[in-house]
Formats: sequence, C-alpha cells, structure tokens
Amino acid sequence: GGNGICGIGVQHIAEALKVNATVTRLDISCNDIGDEGLLHLASALAANATLTNLNVLKNDLIEAGARTLVAVSKSKPNQIK
Repeated sequence: GGNGICGIGVQHIAEALKVNATVTRLDISCNDIGDEGLLHLASALAANATLTNLNVLKNDLIEAGARTLVAVSKSKPNQIK
C-alpha cells in the first residue's frame, strides 16, 4: 500500500481485474482512491473470479462505497475476504 494511487489509477486497476486470471491478493491500502475508486473496484470484483484478498484500508472512503464493496463481497462469500 501507500503508492499514491488515486481514482484514475484504481480505475485502470479495476479494468485489469475484470479480465484477471492470476492475481489473488491486492493491497491498495494507504492511498487516495476514495469512494469513486471503490465503486470501480466493486464493479471489477463482480466480474472477477480469482481475487480472494483485497485491502483498501486508509483510503478516505465513506459509507456509500463501503456498502457497495460489502454487497459484492457478500455475493461471493467463499471468494473475497
């Protein structure tokens, strides 16, 4: 974490995750992705079948983005931690 990733950067990561077949862990903690970035990630996770661990701590998130991510996580209870 702590790589200076912002909203546009996480948007590119999310696009890559949609077609990812190998990455199982992603730590983007301590960045500035905000809720918009989290919404991009949630969309990607809905399409992703391999990511099992996602760390988004300390990213200036508010409730809306967190709720979306929780909803995606609950839809894949055996996949995402």
